[in-house]
Order: sequence, then structure tokens, then C-alpha cells
Amino acid sequence: MAGGDSRRMGQDKLRMHLPTGEQLIDRPAAALRELCEYLFCVGPDLSVLPTLGRFQLLADAVTPQSPAGSGPVAGLVAALEKAEQIAGVHWVLALAGDLPLVEAKHLKPLMEQAENHPGNAVLPVSDHGMEPLLAAYPVSFAPAARTHLQSGKHSLKGFLSEQPWIALSGKDSDTIRACFNLNRPEDWESLPGIADPE
Repeated sequence: MAGGDSRRMGQDKLRMHLPTGEQLIDRPAAALRELCEYLFCVGPDLSVLPTLGRFQLLADAVTPQSPAGSGPVAGLVAALEKAEQIAGVHWVLALAGDLPLVEAKHLKPLMEQAENHPGNAVLPVSDHGMEPLLAAYPVSFAPAARTHLQSGKHSLKGFLSEQPWIALSGKDSDTIRACFNLNRPEDWESLPGIADPE
């Protein structure tokens, strides 16, 4: 998910560079690329999205009640509806573009649990509550997600409260730690060894 306007960061955070030379969005993209056959990058303005190898760029779902940039529900709808068109695809892994710590190993438990619990979303639950932007969603959620969006609602947590979901089993501290995202300059500065000092 590459939406948002990075107001709190004061610049396009997804293009900010880590010491390795990667852009921030490269981290979650690499994790997905390692595990997934079909890759989508979703955002409100495709002209400003970073170029990501093997990813298909998808515009956010747009309705009269929910114009472009309405939030992650619009992105999820676009991804779920695209996945519906692909035979054999039963669920979607959704990742925020600003997760500097996430790796493929953090996604494998989500994948396994999603396979074993069809019809349920699977997501970590941290001290902040459910983490809907590092989660697995069944493709069968597409119609309900579209209805939620058309009603003018933009909260993923609100949508999940109306759907069957389960917490990632066990207290996988690594996966929960990987939910850390960067919203403000002080978040960036709190990652020594990862954040670019410039």
C-alpha cells in the first residue's frame, strides 16, 4: 500500500533512503516479492508511485463517497477485486509501504495461518491493538469491502470489526515488531543503523 501524503513526515517517506541505498518502500516490497507470485502496488496517484520490479500498479478503488486518497480500505478493495480475477488466488497479503523492519520471515506465519483458516483475516495484535496493514485478507472479503467503501467508511479496523478475523497465533514478537511504521521524523531518527542520518 503506497497511499497517504506523508504530511507528518514532511516529505515523500516511501522514497526516503535507508543506508543500504534502498528506498523505504523497498523493504516491504522485497518481503512480498520473496513469497508472492502476484504483486500489486496500490495508491491514489500512480504517477508518483515508486517503480517496483514485478509489481503491477493499481489505482485505489474510487466511489462518489470515497474519492482517490480515501485511505487503506480503498487500496484493499482494489487489491481484493484484482485478486478475484486470478484463478486459484484465495487471499491477499496487505503491507503498508512504510515498514522498515519487515522481512519475508515475518509474513510466513500469516500465510500459514491464512491457509489453515479460510474465510478469516489474519493479523498481528500488538500493544496498540490490531495491525491491519501487515495482514492476510481472504479474497472473499471483496464484496463486503466494496460495500464498506461505498458507504463512505475508510477505517480498516472498522471494516475488520464487521468481518471474521483471528489474531496471529502465539506472541510472535518478531512479527509484532515488524509492524513498526515510520510516520514522523522522530520515528525515522529512532532507528539507528537503519535510518539515513542525512
